[in-house]
Amino acid sequence: MDSRLIKRLVIFAIVILVLMALSSVLVKIYPDLLWFSMVSYLGVYKKILVTKICLGFVVGLVFLTITLGNLYFLNRFSPARFSPSIVDAIPVASELDFDLRKIVYSVLAMLSIAYSMLIGYSSSSKWEIVLRYLGAKHLSVSNTDPIFGKDVSYYIFRMPLEQFICSSLFGLLVLLTIFTSVIYFFHGSIFSDRNHLEPPRKVKAHLFALISLTFIFFAWNCRFMMFDLLNKPSSDVVRVGGGYAAIHARLPLLWVMLISSIASSIVFLSSMFLRRVRYALGVLVLFFTIVFVGQFYPRFVQKFRVEPNKQDLEAKYIKHNIEATLYAYGLTDKWVTEEEYPLTDELSYEDVMSEENAEVINSSRLWDWRPLRRTFRQLQELRSQYDFVDVDIDRYKMDGGVRQVMLSGRELNINDLPSARRDWYKKTYVYTHGYGAVMSPVSEIEDGKPKMYIRDIDPITYAPEWNLKFADNPGPRIYYGERTTHYIITHPSRESEGKELLEFDYPLSVGQDYKKYAYQGLGGIKLSSFWRRLVYMLKFNNEIKFVLPGEITQQSRVMYHRHIKERTQKIAPFLHYDKDPYLVLHEGRLIWVLDAYTTTNRYPYSSPMQDVLRSTIAERQGLRTARRIQGGERPWGNYIRNSVKVTIDAYDGTVNFYLKGVEDDSIVQCYKNIFPNLFKPFSDMPDNLKTHIRYPMTMFLIQARMYQDYHMKDPITFYAGEDPWAIGQEIYDNTEQMRQPTSPVQSNPFAPAPERVAPTVSNVQDVAPYYVIVKIPGQERAEFVLMLPFTPKNKQNLTAWMAARCDLPQYGQLIVYRFSKGKLASGPMQVENYISQEPDISQQISLWNTQGSRVLRGNLLIIPMSESLLYVEPIYIQSEGESAIPELRRVVVGYREKVVWGASLDQALIKLFNVSPVDIISGSAEKRKAGTTNLFVDDSSLDSSLAELAKRANQYLNQAQNAQRLGDWASYGTQLNLLEKVLKRMEGQDIPLNETSE
Repeated sequence: MDSRLIKRLVIFAIVILVLMALSSVLVKIYPDLLWFSMVSYLGVYKKILVTKICLGFVVGLVFLTITLGNLYFLNRFSPARFSPSIVDAIPVASELDFDLRKIVYSVLAMLSIAYSMLIGYSSSSKWEIVLRYLGAKHLSVSNTDPIFGKDVSYYIFRMPLEQFICSSLFGLLVLLTIFTSVIYFFHGSIFSDRNHLEPPRKVKAHLFALISLTFIFFAWNCRFMMFDLLNKPSSDVVRVGGGYAAIHARLPLLWVMLISSIASSIVFLSSMFLRRVRYALGVLVLFFTIVFVGQFYPRFVQKFRVEPNKQDLEAKYIKHNIEATLYAYGLTDKWVTEEEYPLTDELSYEDVMSEENAEVINSSRLWDWRPLRRTFRQLQELRSQYDFVDVDIDRYKMDGGVRQVMLSGRELNINDLPSARRDWYKKTYVYTHGYGAVMSPVSEIEDGKPKMYIRDIDPITYAPEWNLKFADNPGPRIYYGERTTHYIITHPSRESEGKELLEFDYPLSVGQDYKKYAYQGLGGIKLSSFWRRLVYMLKFNNEIKFVLPGEITQQSRVMYHRHIKERTQKIAPFLHYDKDPYLVLHEGRLIWVLDAYTTTNRYPYSSPMQDVLRSTIAERQGLRTARRIQGGERPWGNYIRNSVKVTIDAYDGTVNFYLKGVEDDSIVQCYKNIFPNLFKPFSDMPDNLKTHIRYPMTMFLIQARMYQDYHMKDPITFYAGEDPWAIGQEIYDNTEQMRQPTSPVQSNPFAPAPERVAPTVSNVQDVAPYYVIVKIPGQERAEFVLMLPFTPKNKQNLTAWMAARCDLPQYGQLIVYRFSKGKLASGPMQVENYISQEPDISQQISLWNTQGSRVLRGNLLIIPMSESLLYVEPIYIQSEGESAIPELRRVVVGYREKVVWGASLDQALIKLFNVSPVDIISGSAEKRKAGTTNLFVDDSSLDSSLAELAKRANQYLNQAQNAQRLGDWASYGTQLNLLEKVLKRMEGQDIPLNETSE
């Protein structure tokens, strides 16, 4: 081929590559520079970008140098022509009129360049291990692995980069050795004319040098294979990390392989100067023999040495696994306090109503987030484009103390708009943001529906007792949320320019018109020049409207990466983020709070999270389902810390990363060294916002699942599995899923006609961790905690409960209360069975279910109180259909083995403890004399006398009991409603006492 043509092809390829690079800079890098500058994290982006470029360039250059250098020696040491026997085997070889060898080597050179560029580009994704390596100088985890005595920081920060270098070069050398041997074979330089393995001296030197280097890197890789034993399951007893066979058989074999690799390298180097190659071939056979034998020797040791004496031999390594796992998940005695719960079973109505438990009862969560979200969607979305994505639970200070509430933002969901209103103009200019939020207390009911502290849009309505309101500017507008996935363009200056405003702000209460708005914040990037408009046209799928005359001016702003998780991940991609961000009303603004985690899969001897998740799924849905869901890759690793709290302003998108608990997390310390301007100390977070941080449910659930087994800290107990726990189970109905039959009941085979039998439905699930306000034994006040009950595995009684404290300064402390084995504490499923077996409850539920409604059983809450346990479960009724609204009709309460229900928590507690209205009134009088208050009775403004009210309450109670005995459920409900009115009148509410049912 003409050399001029080759040069032209090379120049053309270089021009194409340059144009591709410039296009990448124009479409990706330049917009990113603008965006990171806008969010004030440009330094983070630059460091990551420079690292990627330098790493890709260095790796590509090293690979290019090695491959072209090898090609140079190959070209120099090989004959001028290919072997005639090889050329003659090509059918058209005789017809070729150009130098085949020259063409082959030119193609090989181009392939080497392309391969090196591809490797360099793919290697740029390893930027994080490079930065970790550089940022971990002088960092120590303060723990050493039990086998090699190395600081754990080596495995987390330094070993990944070293292993990457070793594996990359080892793979390259293997590839080059095979490739070079094949090319020399085509030249006829491997075998002599007598078909003996007698390569020429230079060819032998070239090949043996490659093989020698390959052995050197294999020896280095053997060292990493030793270290990898600390993170691989080795037996059915030691879940992760080397067991007896791995340490006493596999590890010595790796040392033998390492030494033999070095010896083989030396032999091949020395054979370069010897005439015969049999010594090198002998060493090669010996090496592969060692590798082959090494596959069976550890199995032999496991079967004949370990299996007969497994408990004694593996106990040491089980202990390593327990200690490492407890530390890696923050479950050592430093973080977890274990105590025996003082279960006295002496709870009374007076204890429940006492001042000590006032906040606990006031915040007993009757509303579960799923039926509450459905209610919000039906009553408060107000327009088709609005959506309540999630309902978040939090606590706020009120005049009466701390109240637990549920809050949900009214976000914009453009996917729910009619297709005619989803064109580019409306999605980009008009429908830009959500508006407002809805807040409800967790324990208050109004005619079966939740009471709302904040509701509506025009105007926003606040409950009289609620004193936190949205600021007029910027108001409750949500430009950044969980549904904001489309980019928008805002026009802050339209009003000053006298132009019509474009943005849909909120619908007006009268007619179909809506309030218009122009964004006034600092979010987004100004489209201040034609160049920027051109760049964003290319970025957003060549949207030509960016550069055409229209609404865009120099003051217009383009806002993207508005989804809060996407936004934070764009800034700090090295963190893992919780799936459940929550909304906080802070100083009149809506602020998102998102938990971020530091993780690694390289903590020696620690069990990975996936093992726990896979085993849980396997127990519930089968092993095949577990493999399908989890796959083969560890999702998060075997170490986790929640050291970062992220806040995102819903209006302007400002993102702040706050560090908490940094002293216990070397990984976040490393990132802090790498990105010194990314993180802020926790002390910089506003004090009011600090009162709303909460322990993340994801972290708590991971810890709880680990603690199911790893609370057994003795290796022998762990090996025998003497006391495994399981998360308690409950019966729960999801309000947003239609009931699906799982196991139809078989009809009677002897029946004269086919029977229509209702299918049975299983709604059993693990109890989800729940936030609740409780008073922990020994503490002076109630506090906000995250709780979860445990039962013995395959049993239903309660064995322990775990709580994570959410209030400062105790935030992050875990408490585990065990129950004495001599006392029976009912587990959640036992209480569910009590509810199902209670005649009054089961009959009424059956009646409701046959009247075109669907009865939904909410989450069962176990509330520790006064050294006893109180069980609370809400019962909802919902008609079938997409527009159905769940109503909270009954509240079940349980104590010991007794369960009752009532129209409210008040009624249920009165019924549970067999308290008469006279007792309530007398107790109220005594408390008034003592100068104390009572939660339910405040008779200072009663129009009727206490005696008259007591008489009427007693009358309604007796009539309800009579109706219950007769099975007259309609009358029973009427009398309970009348009794509720009397009790509310006794609370001081102005309720008419007419005897009409509702």
